[in-house]
Amino acid sequence: MPRHRRGTGPPDTQHPPTPGRCPAPFPGRGGGRGRSRTIPTVPRRLSAGAIGRISEIIGSINDFQLTIASAVEEQTATTNEMSRSVQEAAGGSTEIATNITGVSAAASSTTQSLGQTRQAVDELSRMASDLRRSVATFTW
Repeated sequence: MPRHRRGTGPPDTQHPPTPGRCPAPFPGRGGGRGRSRTIPTVPRRLSAGAIGRISEIIGSINDFQLTIASAVEEQTATTNEMSRSVQEAAGGSTEIATNITGVSAAASSTTQSLGQTRQAVDELSRMASDLRRSVATFTW
């Protein structure tokens, strides 16, 4: 629907607002031009009952809020404990990885030493054979 500037639209929208009066009347409450805006009154006994019921509802909402806050607090504590445990496990994993690296380095060093020992044993065995042959050439 196209918008019109004030005074150019259909006849029911051409009246300017009256100072001190509601420009758009309360629906269903006397609405028309020149009438003041009124708020309906509620009997006191209904008001007291409604206020009591509202107080009960607010109390229930407060109870729910306290229950939720307590649950959130417990959940936060549990989450913090889980976080601490995960950090501790991560630290343990790092220590295990460091130890495995040390064992791997030691195994590599041992393998090199065994290779060198093997070469020394082979050389010693060859020298012993040579020595036997040399001693066998001597006569008594």
